[in-house]
Amino acid sequence: MVLKVITAAIFVATFASSGLSKELLPEKCPTYWTAFGDHCYRFFGQRVNLREAQYNCRIHGSGGGFGYLASIHSQEENDFIGTIFKSSTPAESVNWHLWIGLNDEREEGNFVWSDGSDVNFTLWAPGQPEGGRSQ
Repeated sequence: MVLKVITAAIFVATFASSGLSKELLPEKCPTYWTAFGDHCYRFFGQRVNLREAQYNCRIHGSGGGFGYLASIHSQEENDFIGTIFKSSTPAESVNWHLWIGLNDEREEGNFVWSDGSDVNFTLWAPGQPEGGRSQ
């Protein structure tokens, strides 16, 4: 099972259930996790840096699984993560940053998902990615 975690400078964690159908049944996700497609997601409202977010995802893997920062592959998945974030965050905190798994740590400008999946969806904000250390 692979977990996708959501974090804030908060993070989103995900994990995928191997051998399950494309549509994951909600009861297949552990407590505090939410199903979307074939992954389970969890939002963690801790303010952490990228390294801490990545570490927290790994240790929150369930059932022997391994968690990752969320990789986003569609507008629907992006909207789902946004909904989790907004519903789990106090209104005054909605402008916090959200860590996901897209990064260029290995090679500047070459973005990859931390779970190894293909980068087949991007929704860059104007002027992004600019490569700052806080991203």
